[in-house]
Amino acid sequence: MRLLIPKIVIAGTGAISGVAMHLDWMANQSPAMDFAVIEVIFRLVLSAIITPLVLWRIHVWIMKRVGGSLGDTHLRQLALWNACSFAPLLVTLFGVSGIVMTREFIVGIITAVIGLNLLGHMIFNSDLSLMKGRGSLGFLFLISGFAALIYQLAWQRALFAAFGVDMESITLVVSVFMFGLGIGSLVGGMLSERFPDRLREMFFACELVIGVFGIASISIIRGASEVAIHGSLLSVGVTIFAILCLPTMMMGATLPILVSYINRTRKNVGNSVGWLYFVNTVGSALAALLTVTLIFPAMGLQGAVWSAAILNFVVAWLVIQNTKTRSSASSTVSAGVA
Repeated sequence: MRLLIPKIVIAGTGAISGVAMHLDWMANQSPAMDFAVIEVIFRLVLSAIITPLVLWRIHVWIMKRVGGSLGDTHLRQLALWNACSFAPLLVTLFGVSGIVMTREFIVGIITAVIGLNLLGHMIFNSDLSLMKGRGSLGFLFLISGFAALIYQLAWQRALFAAFGVDMESITLVVSVFMFGLGIGSLVGGMLSERFPDRLREMFFACELVIGVFGIASISIIRGASEVAIHGSLLSVGVTIFAILCLPTMMMGATLPILVSYINRTRKNVGNSVGWLYFVNTVGSALAALLTVTLIFPAMGLQGAVWSAAILNFVVAWLVIQNTKTRSSASSTVSAGVA
């Protein structure tokens, strides 16, 4: 029973993605290449069988390498996570909308699968306590920075498409984005001083709000642009600020919150700020590269912000898991003392 759900997940993911990939391959063959109906059926059935088998062998290999030191509960959780990590292969379904599986596209999918597997290993091999060490905390901020840069690029494109690309529009968008980050940093610092025991909860709330807004952001921008597109430069600026003020403030607040958190164990503000800025910049740099070369061509604006929202939800979930783990540990220690 323990392996039933991962088998179902891998079988479904493999069958669907295998058929989609083979359909994409056949669609991009020479027009002179004519496939008989029986041949098409045979190819698709074979793809639906072989791909899940390949994914299952990869899954078993990974579990043998990283699952040996885990308890039974975490082993089941890691097995399910690992099975679900093949979900990026389902993006091949978008082939029906004209996406060609280029070399960069395939490399991006493989990178996503490997990254999710590494993330799963970090989670379950550390007893769901990613916030314990500075390196693990930095990893969360790297993911957060990656998502933030995707948002910035996607929102800029959506706003430029709505209000035009000129010096005024570019200045407005960049200024509002940086203003929101600055105000968010100020507010985040004040809240960190006022509520030092609620830092994890505040970070969770920031990531959750950003993710929820991200899901609806493109629709919000397009709807607001229809109202303000014929207005003055001032009304356009107010509209852009109204759209972006909340998510950018949440993004700006995450840095002082994490600095306060990490500085509780490492009494060195300069070291904490430098470390978090470093990992956040690395995440932003990776996002700048992958968003333009892979995410936008493969998913478009809407798909890009959805992927960023998923990253926000993953970070929020990891923080909540850590909070639960620490609460359980504290209860156990208190019971033992009593």
